[in-house]
Amino acid sequence: MTGAGEREESSVNVSNSGGSVAGTASPPGATPTSAWCSSSSVGNTQFEFTWHIADYQRKKESIKRDDSIQSSTFTVQANSKKSRWYLTFLPNGAAEDEEDTDHDDHEDDGDITVHGDVAVYLYQVSAYEHYVNSLKFKISFLNQRSGEKMLVYDHGYGKKYRYHDSWGWGICDILVNNDYINDDTLTIICEMTIPGNDRTTIGYGLQQDARIKKEDDETNSSKIISDMERLLESGTLTDVTIKCENRILECHKAILSARSTVFRAMFQHDMRESKSNEINIQDIDFNTVRDMVKFIYSGRLRDLADKSDLLLAAADKYDIRDLKNICSQHLAANLSTDQIIDILVLADIHKAQELKSQAIQFLLVHKEEVFAQGDWKHKLRNHPEILMEVLESTVDNGVRDCPIPNKRRRRK
Repeated sequence: MTGAGEREESSVNVSNSGGSVAGTASPPGATPTSAWCSSSSVGNTQFEFTWHIADYQRKKESIKRDDSIQSSTFTVQANSKKSRWYLTFLPNGAAEDEEDTDHDDHEDDGDITVHGDVAVYLYQVSAYEHYVNSLKFKISFLNQRSGEKMLVYDHGYGKKYRYHDSWGWGICDILVNNDYINDDTLTIICEMTIPGNDRTTIGYGLQQDARIKKEDDETNSSKIISDMERLLESGTLTDVTIKCENRILECHKAILSARSTVFRAMFQHDMRESKSNEINIQDIDFNTVRDMVKFIYSGRLRDLADKSDLLLAAADKYDIRDLKNICSQHLAANLSTDQIIDILVLADIHKAQELKSQAIQFLLVHKEEVFAQGDWKHKLRNHPEILMEVLESTVDNGVRDCPIPNKRRRRK
């Protein structure tokens, strides 16, 4: 026979789409008096794309209403799938309705009216990428001088995101405050959130116990990071010294080995570093080495803007893969025409394939401006294989099939 408690447990049925179900059994010999269930999304992906639009006033005066310029495509990896996206910007805004659009079609190209509003839209490249059917994103303007952001559009999960022909989601009728035009440049930031897999957990006891446990786990995780940073700063029980530019860092072999296969090989084999307990680094500057070691201990970084390229090279040399991925993503999200050749060479040397792919796509979109620079041939002189990859990418279907929106757009 089956007892009452067992019958009650077997009758619980939790279902979800594409997710998983985890169960928590009641303690042996105990009769549960309550049950709780928690459904959550595990592995949400957050991505930020920044677009600097220079010569803002010229674009206002030379581009007709309802016509747009397009950002480079960028790749978002979520739930083991990649999707590609791009933004469009309309310097003189979008037509209010079909009648206005038809009027713009007949407007003389030499007679452009400057309107006070602008428009911004987000699109997914659907030619061969994974379709994202659940997305939340925000579009903001950034004041480069003050760091202040002005939110202009907030797209929630409840609003269906749909890609169809030249329709995108965004907003028109935006009035741009002059404070957000810095050096004749408008900076647009698109913050995206793609949900992870649904997961449902069920357990027996008090729901308050689960809440307390979650809070304890978060507190413990933060405390572990702080303790590891303090261990590095205090130099307690260190057993190896890193020397760089006549400065030293006192470290722990076990921690370096756990995070880097290169450091582990140094200490496990009969190498000079293992015998002397000293690592000499001569080809990386001290600040970069210090930031790399801090990441090894804590798993976090601050102020990547001016050092992600140096840290990527260091992470590749010492095989710290998560640091290399973080630096690659930061560089890919902040590509610019004046640095694109340097980033291409960096990605090629250190085998950052995803960064190189995105850099090539950026170069193809901005090729006139990049090739107008006088030193690009000199920079690629010793890297002919990069030029071959760029040429091969010009016939990539993903570049040709990227739709260029023109007239019809979905409004907020």
